[in-house]
Amino acid sequence: MESNNNGTVQHCEYLIIGAGPAGLQLGYYLEKAGRDYLILEEGETAGTFFKKFPRHRTLISQNKIHTGYDDHEINLRWDWNSLLSDDEGMLFKHFTSDFFPRADVLVRYLNDYANRFKLKIKYLTRAKRITRNGDFEILDQQGRKYTCKRLLIACGFLITKFPVQRPETVPWMTLFSMRPDTLTMKGNMLVPMAGTFIQPVIAPSLARLSLPHVPSALPFVNVRGGAT
Repeated sequence: MESNNNGTVQHCEYLIIGAGPAGLQLGYYLEKAGRDYLILEEGETAGTFFKKFPRHRTLISQNKIHTGYDDHEINLRWDWNSLLSDDEGMLFKHFTSDFFPRADVLVRYLNDYANRFKLKIKYLTRAKRITRNGDFEILDQQGRKYTCKRLLIACGFLITKFPVQRPETVPWMTLFSMRPDTLTMKGNMLVPMAGTFIQPVIAPSLARLSLPHVPSALPFVNVRGGAT
């Protein structure tokens, strides 16, 4: 891999954009296989997305430690947070026993994982433009160029706006903070989602809400304590 610190092009066989769970998992197997790779991460650490989201700071990915089974493969079915590796000590259950973990714990886990396996990550590097002329060419925010044979996008997808057709007709308070301490005792909350997300989103705020409203594309949504 060539350095681009002096304006030269940095080339690698595999270039991964994003040091979240997907990017780190890819990096682990490429590192294990001895491949030439590099991970570009816009933030200053791995798992930057989870420093901000979910806003209520509780993950919906379950962390069931006691399953009643001794089989490692079966236990992984109830472990929705661990990345795969040959080190049993890097299972997520060793970081917290919470069934619905805190997002900050996941951030710590991802960074420990990256450090434990010495993954090649370049932080504070944002892929600003991607083109292809034979090899892929990636330009970062400082004008540095990277080229690679294979480009893997692992930075996820984020919708920043919830499409309310006529917001002036909505009688409730639309909150995107999801922090219980910001709600008034008579506050209302619009939760723009349904299904598995509902319980962990609403639960931390129930004591301070008069009406959580959950719109859904389906005519009936199962919600503990009611239906929408």
